[in-house]
Amino acid sequence: MTDVEKTLDDLKLLNALCYGTVLDDAIALLTGQPQIVRCKDCKYGGCRTTNTDGSLFRVVCKLNSTKRNEIWKDADWFCADGVKRE
Repeated sequence: MTDVEKTLDDLKLLNALCYGTVLDDAIALLTGQPQIVRCKDCKYGGCRTTNTDGSLFRVVCKLNSTKRNEIWKDADWFCADGVKRE
């Protein structure tokens, strides 16, 4: 579960107890936000490099790369075209 999903669940529970219009507004606002997909979780993420400690460092963006030029992105980067990997 993502942080947004957890926050939404918590707000809905709190809203059921309090009947507050501010919570209704917060729920509507969070529900309408697009999900941010980080390069490390994107279906267009290709080759990966890691740091010496084994943590993910960079990812090739297969969406924006060409045969001649690979586009590397930081693993925590994101773009408007990101699609979550299944």
